[in-house]
Amino acid sequence: MKNFLLPLVGFFALSLSFFSCNKCQDCTFMGVTEEICQDDFDSKDEYEASITLAESWGATCK
Repeated sequence: MKNFLLPLVGFFALSLSFFSCNKCQDCTFMGVTEEICQDDFDSKDEYEASITLAESWGATCK
């Protein structure tokens, strides 16, 4: 039973790490929603600047 449980727990831990690392926001502007992800930028500052710029144009980001 232990041999079965250990890989299962490892699989779930690995799966959660992939989901938690992807930091994305959905921004809606004029009825169009676009996903902006931190992984698409070279730094966190560029990512945050992009979100700020989209919001300054009137987009709603979540």
